[in-house]
Amino acid sequence: MKHLRHGDLIFTKVSSIPKEATITNNPTLALGEFTGHSHTLVKGKFKIFNMPTGQKFLEVETPSRLTHQEHKPIEFPKGRYRMDFEVEFDPFAEKIRQVQD
Repeated sequence: MKHLRHGDLIFTKVSSIPKEATITNNPTLALGEFTGHSHTLVKGKFKIFNMPTGQKFLEVETPSRLTHQEHKPIEFPKGRYRMDFEVEFDPFAEKIRQVQD
């Protein structure tokens, strides 16, 4: 499995995490811009890394569960992942933008 998806988040399996990434203790990966709902890791052993650019990475050491109030939980197998937000094209503004939750 190379990709996992949870709502507007896409996780891609990677071989390593950049050296400049720093570990955070916050298990919440993203907050909804409109609803305030959150994508939060609640089970398993994992590390979350933040990049200076805002990019996030996960290192899942034991199978872990990601939850959200409006989505079914998903299980992460052991591995390293890069987190990205889903984007969409606005044909009226003629630009790409991040999907708003």
